[in-house]
Amino acid sequence: MVPNVPLILAINTDEKDALKKMMLKGLISTSAAKEFHMKSVKEFLFGYTDAFVNGISFGMNDFKPEKIGILGSRKGISTDNLTIYTGEDTLENLGKIYAMNDESKMKIWSTEECNEIVGTDGSQFPPSWMDGKRNLEVFIKSICRPFPLKFESEVTVLNGLPAWRYRPLPNVFGSSIVNPDNECYCDSSVPSNKCPPSGVFDSEKCVGVAILMSYPHFYEGDEILLQHFDGLNPNAEDHATFADIHPRMAFPIGGASRLQVNVKVKKIAYGFFGIAYKHLPDELILPVCWFELTAGEISPDLMALIFNTTHSANTAYFTIQYGSIICMFVTFLLTLSTTLFYYRTLAGKESKSKCNKEMKCCDSTRDIVMFKTKQPDPVYPTLPQNV
Repeated sequence: MVPNVPLILAINTDEKDALKKMMLKGLISTSAAKEFHMKSVKEFLFGYTDAFVNGISFGMNDFKPEKIGILGSRKGISTDNLTIYTGEDTLENLGKIYAMNDESKMKIWSTEECNEIVGTDGSQFPPSWMDGKRNLEVFIKSICRPFPLKFESEVTVLNGLPAWRYRPLPNVFGSSIVNPDNECYCDSSVPSNKCPPSGVFDSEKCVGVAILMSYPHFYEGDEILLQHFDGLNPNAEDHATFADIHPRMAFPIGGASRLQVNVKVKKIAYGFFGIAYKHLPDELILPVCWFELTAGEISPDLMALIFNTTHSANTAYFTIQYGSIICMFVTFLLTLSTTLFYYRTLAGKESKSKCNKEMKCCDSTRDIVMFKTKQPDPVYPTLPQNV
């Protein structure tokens, strides 16, 4: 039993268009659309059709699905075209997104700053970013906004590989009251904006339909999100997102990306046939499903490549680091020895010069120095003058 997501999205499509609303009410009544229905996992994920889905596109040019499924539009090839720096000019740009769909800026949000395409796609980062102080910026094109990651700790993964664990900044999905940086996405201080509670991000301007994103089980969200549900138990171990980045090669080697898809349920009266979702609170944020993407198993060949590259890089790093220290020490010793030899030679020359001046005899080969002492003249007896 799953919620009728096409029905919920259709109700949320355009509240101001009276003609569309009237046509939607007729379609609900004639197709006998159910609020909840039984669908297989394959149908729910990859799409299905029924009388309501077949007729939902009539008169609604901006919403024409052939099938509706959570992963129905994901065929492995994205329609978005990302232009990414290769790092050829400078490693400072390695992996950074230059443009999306040939546009260097978006035209979605209320400020120029939030419309900037900042960061990488998460598969590679500039090595200079890996200093443990700078935040890593990941641009998530499915919600048209950057997702900042902050260094948390050093960890060991994959049987001995070093990694740095990064986590999203606190309240990255918080309301503008909790997180002022999110004001450009929806200013909660303005009642007419109808912003979702803190912990939920409205991505309708990005994806075109009323999809709300959050962490699983509304982790880090407002408690009001949990009050109508049983079984939700938000906790960091099961529901938080984190990334383990190789500290030198600057790409992920582990982690978990977890996001929950939600829809806002609104009541709608359709003639004499009743009110859709009359048993649910109005504007209830209803969880549909949540995804967890992990690195999974790594092939032995790739594991060996990462392992060897890591230890080769470490060996080269320590060789350069300590080799430089040793070279500096040896250079210092050679300089000191040369200096001492020079001054010793100079001292020897000065000593020899002094020795010559003082009538000294220096035998350098035998290291014997003989000094000529001054003796008084001998005293001879005075001879008689007549001799």
